[in-house]
Amino acid sequence: MASEDYGGKVAGRTIEIVAADHQNKTDIGLNIARRWYDTERVDAIFDVPNSAIALAVANITEQKNKVFVGSGAGTSAC
Repeated sequence: MASEDYGGKVAGRTIEIVAADHQNKTDIGLNIARRWYDTERVDAIFDVPNSAIALAVANITEQKNKVFVGSGAGTSAC
């Protein structure tokens, strides 16, 4: 709904919302993030509620110089 509110575009770029099921498995979540960044041209990942997967996604996101906004996971690991 948010992308529709903005007309489906921001700064001339089309907004596309994608989703995937990581099945609460870190390796699957990390592979999804890697595929999105490397082959599907995803620029940002939002809300990964599992802390182990969120840490892995945050790490690969930093390596790829992309954006990750985690709002559901919580951990004391840095």
